[in-house]
Amino acid sequence: MALRTIPVLLSYCEILSRCAPGAVLINFTNPAGLITQAVSLHSSVRVVGVCDTPSSILDRLAGFLGAGRDRVSSSYAGLNHLGWITAFAVDGQELIGTLLDRYEELQRFDHVFAAFDPALVRRLGAIPTEYVYYFYEPTRYVAAVAHAGASRGADVLRLNSELLAGIASAFDAGGVEDAWSAYSTLMGVRRDTYMRTDTDGDNTQAQARARRAAASPAAPAGGGRPSGYEGVALQVIDGLTARRPGEVIVNTRNGASLGFLDPDDVVEVPALVHGGGVSPLAVGQLPRSAIGLITQTKEYERELVEAAVTGDAGLAALALAVHPLVPGVTVAREMISEYRERHGPHLAYLR
Repeated sequence: MALRTIPVLLSYCEILSRCAPGAVLINFTNPAGLITQAVSLHSSVRVVGVCDTPSSILDRLAGFLGAGRDRVSSSYAGLNHLGWITAFAVDGQELIGTLLDRYEELQRFDHVFAAFDPALVRRLGAIPTEYVYYFYEPTRYVAAVAHAGASRGADVLRLNSELLAGIASAFDAGGVEDAWSAYSTLMGVRRDTYMRTDTDGDNTQAQARARRAAASPAAPAGGGRPSGYEGVALQVIDGLTARRPGEVIVNTRNGASLGFLDPDDVVEVPALVHGGGVSPLAVGQLPRSAIGLITQTKEYERELVEAAVTGDAGLAALALAVHPLVPGVTVAREMISEYRERHGPHLAYLR
C-alpha cells in the first residue's frame, strides 16, 4: 500500500529538490507505480519509475520465437504490475496471433506464462504480464499459498537473508570467487523458482538448488546489456544524458497515451527517453476488461496517495476498498486497522 513509504520518500524529495534541483529520481521502489504517482503529483522532483517486468516478458517472447530483441517491435500498456502486450512483431511481421495460437507451447517453454488459462488469454487477444495473475486468479493464489505455508515474499526474504550472509562470510574469508558463487547460485535459484509458490503451491527450491549444485558456477558476466531493474535504469540514464536516446518502458505521466486516464496519472508505457526528458508514446488498444481493471486500480492509487499525503486513515481504508482485490469497505477497514497495529511507529502520522 506504500503508506509507510510515501511520506519518507517525499521527505527525501524535499532534500533532493534543494540540493540538486535539476536531478531526476529513478525510482525502483515497489510498488513503483504508486510511489511514482505520489512523487509526480506531490513533489517538484522529476521522477521516472522503472520495473523490469515488461522488458523481461518481451525478452521471453523473443526467445520463444528465436528472435533477438533488436528485431522486435511491440505494443505494451498498463500500470506497474498490471500490463498487457497487445502487439508483437519480428522483422515487421505481426506475430501476436501466432503467440496466442501457440500459447500452450509458450507455457511449456517458460513457466511464467503457465499462470494463465490459454482460452482466457486468447479471448483477451493480448498477453498479460505475470503479475496480472493475482487479479485473474485470486482464489487459486490464496489456495496455493495456503498449501505451501508461505508466500513468494517469504521465500524471497529467506533467500535474500541467506544470500547476504553467504556473501558476507565469503568476503570475511577473503574469497571473492566464493562470494560470486553464492550470489550466482542463490540468484539463480530465485529466478528458477520465480512465482512458483504463488502459482503452484510449491517453491520447488530443493530441485532448483540441486540443479544449481550440479552445474559449474557461472563466471561474472562481462559486457553486454545489463538485465533486470539495473538494465532498465541504465537505459533511462543513457537516454536522459543524451548518450543513447531510445524507447524504454517506464512509469511516467500519462499525457495522451491512455485516453481513459487523466494526463497526470502515472502509467507504465513505452516512452522516448532523451536529453529533454521522458515523452510517453502512443500505445495499442487494450482489451475492455483490462481498461476496467486499470481504471479501478488507478482510482485506488489516486485515493491512497491522497490519504498518505493528508494522513487520513479513514480515507486510506476507503481507498483500499476500491482496489479490485479487496472485498468491500468492512474488510478494508479491518486491514488498515491490523496494518496500523503491526507497523505503528511508521504509521503514527495517520489520524
